[in-house]
Amino acid sequence: FCEPTPDYCLNDRTISSQAGLEQLATCGPDVEANLTFDGLNDLSAISGLRSVTGYIILKNCGTLSSFNGFEHLETVTGNFNVQASCPFSSLNGLGSLVSVGSTFTLGSGTAPTNFQALTSIENIGTLSIPTNGPFTNFTGLENLESLALSNFPKSITSMDGLNNLTYLNANLRFGSTDSDCSSYNPNNVDISALTNVEYLGGLSFCGQFNFNQGQLKFLPSLVTLGSLSQSSDNNGLTNALNFSSWLASVKTIEGNLQLSFQPVAGMDLLTSSIETIGGQLYISGQSISDMSNFGALTSIGTSMRLQGNSNLTSYNGLSNLESIGLNNPQGTSNAINVYNLNTPTPTKCGMTSLTTVFGTVYYYPDVTTDAATYYGGLPLPACN
Repeated sequence: FCEPTPDYCLNDRTISSQAGLEQLATCGPDVEANLTFDGLNDLSAISGLRSVTGYIILKNCGTLSSFNGFEHLETVTGNFNVQASCPFSSLNGLGSLVSVGSTFTLGSGTAPTNFQALTSIENIGTLSIPTNGPFTNFTGLENLESLALSNFPKSITSMDGLNNLTYLNANLRFGSTDSDCSSYNPNNVDISALTNVEYLGGLSFCGQFNFNQGQLKFLPSLVTLGSLSQSSDNNGLTNALNFSSWLASVKTIEGNLQLSFQPVAGMDLLTSSIETIGGQLYISGQSISDMSNFGALTSIGTSMRLQGNSNLTSYNGLSNLESIGLNNPQGTSNAINVYNLNTPTPTKCGMTSLTTVFGTVYYYPDVTTDAATYYGGLPLPACN
């Protein structure tokens, strides 16, 4: 008959001694428990470990400087967390690792610049790496087709290694070294490896950052974008977005589209294919005279806010827009905010297909506020 699995092989545990490692080794190659390794200097006793149904935490590593001992580890179903107190210089020893089901965290103590040692990796749920380095690219992750990044490190200079991704749940944040943009990546990152990406979690631009000086490339396969924002004065975008293939395939923005402060040249090339915005459309400080840049747009999920666009005099171009505010809780949100002196009070002019607005419509021609609330039906006055 089969011997029952000892309880100590099934219980979550913290292992902080050689004896604890040796006991774990008796559980066989496949362990169903959460494992924390604390204060160890040598993991060779568990070199037969193949899979962990649960999480792994490494902390207080002392003189332990590599992943030797995990050379046969293939699968971790939960998190694989290497804390900052483990100053590993490379990922050597993880060459058999195929999958991390949840988050693979490499703390600030780790020092590799790429992922080349992960020669077998095929799946990582979410990758969390230090914000300020040392990784400069993603070389070694060529087998991945989908990935989430918990942050976009300021040390990254190239997206090489992600060439086969079709899904990237990450907000790529590019910006200058200005204090307002201190959390953004200041490098002219080469994103040409992302040519197969169909979904991207977000793009954000901040500050006086000239993309023309670097290797910012196009995203020709991108269909769905989580969000797009340009904030703070950004002269660099004046020319950088003036390319016919720059985001030309995007049909859906799941969250907000925000273009503010600095006029963006080529905005028609950036936005003309977008059909759906799940959040807010916020246009501020642009040189547009009408809304023809959004000719394909059919729905805006929460609100349309137009502010400080001094040349904007009509809503012409929004003839395909059918609804605004369907994602708003009824009675709690604004649907249309207009702060432009030269823009007429919202009417059906230019928005001939608009049949549904959920929320409040505000118009500020001067110090007087005109407001009305609409819920379904024909929401705005007919064109005069």
